[in-house]
Amino acid sequence: MSIESDGGWDDDDYHRRYYDSDEPEPTKPAATAGFDGLTIATAEAEALEAALKKRMSSLLKSQHNLAAARTAMYTARGTAAEFSQGYENAKAIPDTGNADVLSQAFAASEDRFQQAMLAQRASAEAEWAEHMARLALAELVGAFKEILESIKGARPELAQSVVIQAATHLLGPVEKSATLRASSNANPQEPAPYAEVDQDLHDKLVAGNLALAVLVAQAQSLVAPTTAARAEVELCRNCSDVIEPTRPTEEEVQRYLAQLEARTKARQKAHREGHKAFAAQTAMLNELNKAQESLTALFAQFNEIANPAPQLAAVVATTRVVQEAAKVAIYHLNRACDYDHSFKARLDTTVNPHPSKAELKQIETLRIGLREVGYSLGRLNEALASQRATKSKKAVTVERTGVGGTASLAGAQAWLEEIKARTKEAGKLNHSREVKLELLEESVKAFKEEVLNNKTALHRLVITTLPKRNQKPCDELRALLNAAAWMYESLDEREGGFPLY
Repeated sequence: MSIESDGGWDDDDYHRRYYDSDEPEPTKPAATAGFDGLTIATAEAEALEAALKKRMSSLLKSQHNLAAARTAMYTARGTAAEFSQGYENAKAIPDTGNADVLSQAFAASEDRFQQAMLAQRASAEAEWAEHMARLALAELVGAFKEILESIKGARPELAQSVVIQAATHLLGPVEKSATLRASSNANPQEPAPYAEVDQDLHDKLVAGNLALAVLVAQAQSLVAPTTAARAEVELCRNCSDVIEPTRPTEEEVQRYLAQLEARTKARQKAHREGHKAFAAQTAMLNELNKAQESLTALFAQFNEIANPAPQLAAVVATTRVVQEAAKVAIYHLNRACDYDHSFKARLDTTVNPHPSKAELKQIETLRIGLREVGYSLGRLNEALASQRATKSKKAVTVERTGVGGTASLAGAQAWLEEIKARTKEAGKLNHSREVKLELLEESVKAFKEEVLNNKTALHRLVITTLPKRNQKPCDELRALLNAAAWMYESLDEREGGFPLY
């Protein structure tokens, strides 16, 4: 029903090529004086008006079809958004390691994804239908516009025709409908058919998703004990919070030695428990990484498929969710303990609660050495405390004021005698303080030397007690050796330095 034109111009080709294209529109050949079997110059007015009415009816029908297509498109968009949001709200994997529960949850999630995917396709089809309806209307509008221009040019006497005027008024809003872009996609494409389901890839992805999800749950359960184990190792890393003996008494020395030994024994326990937790952490991280790599390889196969079927795409959507959960689990499990391999290898994991006869003698001898250092530390700390206390007391001074309050010579002489007596007493007290400080200084110096000698002797004792080979002593002896190494740590000895074990 298009206008016949010179040179065989095809309106269909014209509109399809230039209507929605950035290509500049060429000058179209002038229409001939005929349409729908009528010659504009010679046809009767009634025939021309009847033909125009048919054209107007076609325009209105096409406009109605476009409006219906747009309504369907908006409805499809809303449905697609609703299904997509429903999937997003419930796509998280359950916090459980039960394979049956996970499998059921994944199946339900994949059903929601398939519904959302089909709704998205319906939305794309509706957009394509709206696009085609708009092109069809635009084609009719273009032809109708040319007809009106031809009639007005060839038959000016019909300009006042009610039909011509109605057609002119109709052309504006209809043309506006045809040029309005209602599609969210500037150049929508007709949806391509889905590819066939690769059942082998589908089954491998399902199995891989389930296996990785189970590992994620197990990894999450390891975070808390691994964190606690690391905290315990850090707490028992040294004995810096154990207070040295403040005085040389048996009670105070034994308190210090008992706390040191308890700390070094707690260190052994923390290392043993930590080693188990850290080994489980390392093994779990390795399993998670392997499972991730396996799913990544399957995911690469999926990416090679054009227009995958909803059934396969839904399983891959689950893969993405599970992989993201695995990344989070790996991050938290790594943070639970970030010790390097060398530190983990140095953990004291030996369990030997039964000392040998030789070790019993070594334990007895070592306790004597520890006790000697403890007493020397008590004497030094007591002297240092006395020195600090004495230094905190200021020298005594005598205020020489008040003589102005006397009114007689006798009163002045009495004031002077009082000042002399107070000055003499202050001198005695200050002299006593200075002597005491000198004595304390000598005592501190002597006790420091004593501590150094006893620490040196203890260090030598430890070096001679240590096994010459790679054998490890019993638990009690190792704890005492570590306690001794801490006590003489200020010597900065490389051999036998803390910690020994």
